[in-house]
This record gives sequence, C-alpha cells and structure tokens, in this order.
Amino acid sequence: MNKNKRWEALEAEATWETTGSDGKQSLPVQIVERVLTAKDTVDNVVSLTEIDKNGEVVRHETAGGKGANLQTLLVTGTTHNTKKTRKSRKESEASTTSDSSEASLDENGEPKVQYTIYKPHKNHKVLAGKLFNRNYNTRKAVKTRQNLKRLDRDEMSISVDELNQSVHIEEAYMYKPSRDFRFCLGDYITPESCTTKPVFVRRSSIESVQPSDPAVITFDDSEDESTGPLNVVDISQVLRAPHTFEWALLDVSEWKEIEKQVEDMKSDNKVYVQWLDADHLRFSIDASHLVLGETQPHGASVLMIVIERAMLARKEHLKVLLNSDIAPSGPFSWQILRGLLKHANSLQDIVNILSTLVAEWKEGSIVAPECIDVHRSQKSRFELKRDLFQPAFNSMMLATPAQVMSAEKMASILRDEAMNTEEQEEKFERIDFETDDFDFEDADEEKEPALEKLKCATCDCTKNSELFELDDSWQCRECLCKHIIDQIRAKCIPLEIPFVLGEGQSAYDILPAIIPLPLLNFYTKIAATETLANVDGGDIGECPSCKQLVHIDHNINEFKTSACYSCGIHWCAKCEREPHFPMTCSSYASWIEKWEQEYELHVLEKTDFLKRIKCACGYVMKVREEASRAECGGCGRVFCPKTLEMLEVAYWSRDEKTGAAVRRLETSTVLPAMCVETIAASKNIKKEFSDVCGEARKLRFSVSKKTEFEKAVRKLKNTYAGVEKLRDIRKTVLIIVENGLAHVYIEKKQDGLALKSQLIQLMKQWNVIEAEIQHPGSDFQTRYASVEKNLSKVIKQLKQANESEASSQV
Repeated sequence: MNKNKRWEALEAEATWETTGSDGKQSLPVQIVERVLTAKDTVDNVVSLTEIDKNGEVVRHETAGGKGANLQTLLVTGTTHNTKKTRKSRKESEASTTSDSSEASLDENGEPKVQYTIYKPHKNHKVLAGKLFNRNYNTRKAVKTRQNLKRLDRDEMSISVDELNQSVHIEEAYMYKPSRDFRFCLGDYITPESCTTKPVFVRRSSIESVQPSDPAVITFDDSEDESTGPLNVVDISQVLRAPHTFEWALLDVSEWKEIEKQVEDMKSDNKVYVQWLDADHLRFSIDASHLVLGETQPHGASVLMIVIERAMLARKEHLKVLLNSDIAPSGPFSWQILRGLLKHANSLQDIVNILSTLVAEWKEGSIVAPECIDVHRSQKSRFELKRDLFQPAFNSMMLATPAQVMSAEKMASILRDEAMNTEEQEEKFERIDFETDDFDFEDADEEKEPALEKLKCATCDCTKNSELFELDDSWQCRECLCKHIIDQIRAKCIPLEIPFVLGEGQSAYDILPAIIPLPLLNFYTKIAATETLANVDGGDIGECPSCKQLVHIDHNINEFKTSACYSCGIHWCAKCEREPHFPMTCSSYASWIEKWEQEYELHVLEKTDFLKRIKCACGYVMKVREEASRAECGGCGRVFCPKTLEMLEVAYWSRDEKTGAAVRRLETSTVLPAMCVETIAASKNIKKEFSDVCGEARKLRFSVSKKTEFEKAVRKLKNTYAGVEKLRDIRKTVLIIVENGLAHVYIEKKQDGLALKSQLIQLMKQWNVIEAEIQHPGSDFQTRYASVEKNLSKVIKQLKQANESEASSQV
C-alpha cells in the first residue's frame, strides 16, 4: 500500500473526507491510526482525530513510542506531553472502564463513524520487537573503543592500552553474528564420507562445525551407544587439573636477528622449536627435557613456551606464553612473569628462566601418594595380586608384546597427520586488501578505500595478538579454545581446524598456543588412539605396573594377553586382570572369587572353621580362625583374628563433609568389630577340579621348584637340543591346566568332559618331566616332545571352543 511512498504523500485532510454523495456532512467521524507491532495488542494507537457534522476537526491527539490504548487517548488526551502520578493513572483507568461502552457515541449520545487505519511504524525495530533492546546502543559504543591498527603482513601491532591494562582484564564484547546468511558456493560443498570427520565449508570455518548440527557432524555407528546419544567425553577432571597458562609482553627492540636465534635453537636437542605460521610471527619451544632432566624419560610435555612477535609503539615486542601442567607453588601472575623476563637478553635466556622456574615448582609441589583409597575393593587387581602379573610366572607363548607408546611418539603421529603438504600453487589465493588489484565495488572512485580492520569472525575481537588466521576467516584465541573443547567433548577427533600454515608446518603444533597442556595431553592420547584404531584396529592401553602407554593390537592378540615391552608385566588389556586364557573376562571374574577362597582354605592349608567379622566400617570379612594376621578390606585395620588384637593403630576413613580419605589412629587395643561369629568353612569347588588346579598353581608359584628346574635346564642345554624352551613350556602347561579346568567347570558343557581328561593327562605327563629333570633318562627328549605336542593340541581345542562359543553368541 505504501509503494512509492503513496501513503506519505497523501494529504492528511484527504483522509478526513467523510462527505456523502450529495456533498454534505452526514455523521460525526472518528479516525484512529494504529501501527503494526511484533505482538498482538490493542495498545498501538498513535493518532486520534475527531470531526463533527460540519467537517471541522474538533480533536486531535497523538501518542509516542509503540502507541497507547484508544480509551486512554479519549480520556487523558495526548500521552507524550502529559505526566501523571500513580493516583491519577488509577483514576484514569477507572474512568476508562466506565466509559468503554460509550466509545462509539459522541457527546450528545448520537452515533459516529469510526475509521481504523493501520500503518507501519517509522522505526522498523518496533515491528521486530527490538525497540527496548538494551544491548542495541551498547554494541555501537563497544565498537568505537576498538581502535587497533590493521594487521600488517610483516608485523603485528598492539595498542598501548593493551600493554598497560593487559588482556587479563576482559572487555565486555558484545556478540554479533559473523555471517550475512547469503548463499555462497561453500553451501553446496558435500563430503565424500561424513561418518567420522566434521565438514568444513568455506564460509566460516568455526561456525560450520558446531557439534549441535547433525547435518555436519555424525558419528560412527560401530561406537558404543551406551555412553549416550552423542557419545560425549567427560573432560571435567582434565579442565580442573593443575596447570599454568600465563603470558607477558617483553620489549626486544634492542635484540638482533631473532629469526637467527630461532634457527640456532633448532639445533639444540634439549628443546624442540617449531614455527607456527607462514609469516614466522609465532613459534613454540618444548622445554620439557630441561624441566625433567636428561636422566628421566620424556613422557608428556610439561613445559611449552609460545612466543609471538608484535609491534608496540613502533618497538618490537615478544609476547611470551608460559604453558605448563605444573601449577605454581606460590603466588604467580602476569606481572611476576614480566618481572622475571625483563632481564632476558636472548631467547635462550627466556627458556632458561622459565624452565628453571617450572623445575622449582615441580620440586616444591606436594604430590599425593598413589593408590590411597578408603576401600580396598576399589584398588586395582595389580595392587592386590602382583605375583599373578609377573613375567616369571606367565608364559610368552600365550602373550603378545605391547609396544610402549611414548607421548612423543603419539604427538609425532598426530603431527604428521596434520602436516601441511600442499605446494604453493595448490593453496587458496590470499587477497591483499591494501593493493589496487582488488576491485571494491562500493568504493568511491575519488576516495581511497578504507583499510579493513581484522577481527574475530565469532566475537568481533580486534586484538591482533589474539587472532589466528584460518583459510577463510580470523578467529581469536578464546573462541578457538571454546571450539576445541566442544569438539573434544563431542569426540570429533582428530581436530581439523584449517589454520594457514607454511610448508612443513603442522596444525597440531599450534594447539599449545590455545589450550592448556593438561587438555593437550589428554587430546593427544585419545586422538592417537582413534588414529591407530582406524589404521590397524589397535588401541592405546596403560601398563598396570610402569604406567606407560602401550599399543595393543587386537588383530594378532589371539590369547587376549599383553606383555609390556618395557617392564614385562602380563595382563588382560580388556579387564586389566591377570592373564586368564581360555576364559572370558566375565567367566574369570566369577571363577576367581570362588577359587581364591578355595585355594587358601582347602589347598594351602586345611581349614574347618572360619571367623566371620563385621568391622566398625561395615566391611564383612571371612578369615581363618587360627590365622595370625588379617587386614580389613574396608578401612585397612590390621589385627590378629585369633585374639582380635590390633597390630597397627593407623587406619583410613572418609571425611563426611569433603569425602576425602583421612588417616586416623585407633585408640582401642582391640578391633572395634560390630559382629564376630564362627562358621564352617564350606567347599565351593568340586574336589576333582580343585585338587588338579591346586597342584598346578602351587607348582607354578613355588620359587624353590622354579629355581631348581631352571638350574637343571641350564645343565642339559649342551646335551639336548632345544631344551631351553622347557622354561616357557613349564609355565604354559601349568597355566593351561589351571585355567583350562576352570573353563570346563564354569561353562559346564558336554564336550568339556573330553577336554577335562586331556588336561588331567597333560598334568600327569608334566609331573613326570618335573621329577625326571634332575636325572633324565635315555628317552627324556621323547617325553618332553610328547608333552609339547599334547600342549599344542589342547591349546588348539581351547581356541576352537572359544571361537564356536563366540559365533553362537553372535
């Protein structure tokens, strides 16, 4: 209706024409003008005009803002020039209610014609519902304070206010969408496969990979869905881990040849130096070796120094970032850091000062003792039964070596994967807005185009030292950190952020400049795990003894047993218990609980009665009545079961307020037991199984028998060929007999009877070898060859039984 401003050009008097066909005024007229608003309301009258029978305007009232109620204008008059008290407003509302029924009548009670006209408001924000948006006026004010100069390709500039105030005092940046929501070619880019990796479109790299967009990010259907529909990773403990992430500015205007110093440091094998961008403005230094010392193995990084070159007041400065997973042992801030670095005269001085500082923090930090827990049942199996994991009692014939995966090796895997291998001609063309080669369509020919100020595509941050260049936008450090945390939580790994890199540079090396080291080390572990799983189906595990990360290849580990390449410990990588082939993890858990009690009470020593004791902490334990020492599995109280006398006064309890483990001292000389009773020691396993399993277990863990056997083998190695392998065959036979009979007992299948007889026969054959090893006969070589043959036959049958059982479950 308002095309070509027809409504605005229309004379106001024309809208008041109410004459009839004969040219005479017929009835009084009331013209009401309303505006369109975002909400459906009647309080939108902006103008009221009344005309009498003679065609004269007798009343004209207006209302400002979004308008007012019609009855309010009829009673109170013009609203924008009238100020009423609270009492007068209530009286007006009351009068409005009483006169509402007479709105269509004039003063004489005669009818009148009412015209209602709807117009758009002069302020378009009224229709959008943004008239009273408090952030509307502040957004413009914030922009006027951001007066940083444009980033130059050869240098980065920082304002004086940023040096004095530091970025540690955050400004109230208002969020503004970085997209104009117009279609571009990037909207139509589709990936070849979007099942495992996020898709980055060219419009806005960060906004296009948000985990909340199901069309962009999907997950592998083979992953376990028990953790939730989005398979979210819990990183709360990692984010709360102690660390140091602080930076300070350093004046280096008198320094010379900084790039040469960087190249000289690259030849030092104690530090790892790497450029982080194509313009050589940022570089990182891994000084972990200097903190840990040369004698200690280098695991995960503990100190990363990121240095960024910047220009301030026409002087060159260095922004030095201290990133460490060691927290300060005392007060620390960016002012203290700047005070420590002000006397540095070279990059080597910076590295020496910071590495010495972090080393002092490491020595002064108080580390909580490991494996302290209130409940013994919460301790790992390795802590409770170390002998079962030792290589002296386990066979390498039933294990697969697990290669140690150091943090350096995992970082190298991710670094190589994120390496920039594109040649110069394959990269996107980088347009320089400062040259005349770019055609500005909206620019005035007589005026030079204004320089475009660099800013974050997400939050409009214009601090040049905080910006990182991506393929199609700039992102600040804070927004990138939030994005990386979201991606790790959503398990969208490895990260694929399109940083602008030089040849031979890796996006992985930029992460220490954005996220703290504890989060970086956590990401390195899970990303390397995913990478190895995609390559060879392997996994990253942890050795229960030396705590080093190891690579476990499930494709070649047919016995489900791993042996640490460093310390030699054997364990099941799935349940973290001792090796238990051919039993599954669940079957072994149900077996070992009965078997350990049976072995202790009826194999090692015959026991008729037990004491059932309920400790003051609530833990219930069963101990032999004649035992001399016992320990509560709940609180760790050590006592004599026969007399209940306390043997140690210290025990553990849990603080009711904090839930932390607290070391306490027992004041009583007798165990504070809630209940003590004598019960019969019942058998849990049939005698035909417990006798053979017990015989194999005692022979296997007998140190004296093992030593005598190995000495005899060493004497015979010059007489019989291949006799050295009897050491490993001995351990293999004893393990297979014990666990094989346990498998038959737990599964209780019909075909297990034949396997049971073969296992018992194998044990008898080995007893002959064990007795004959000191004085072997003429047919000794034939005997142990027969044992080796029968052992291979039994192992083959056990593997076939497991395969058939697994196929039946599928």
